Amino acid sequence: MLLPYEIREITDRILGSDKFVKSCTSSYIESLDKFIQQELVDKLSAIRESYGLMRGDYRLNDEYGDIDDMVYSTTDLSKF
Repeated sequence: MLLPYEIREITDRILGSDKFVKSCTSSYIESLDKFIQQELVDKLSAIRESYGLMRGDYRLNDEYGDIDDMVYSTTDLSKF
């Protein structure tokens, strides 16, 4: 299962790729980005919060790196 910030990072990476930039209009990319943010990232964050979990909508900073690895490490993003 991906955390909201992982979905955001993957989305940014894919929508910023040459393949998307060269073959899609900027309005389509923006529309897709907005949809993913509203329908996946925001909703998943709200669900996590309703269960008393960290929202997971951003990567913890370096100060909490060890917690970030322990709490958030669910997926190897290099696969995407």
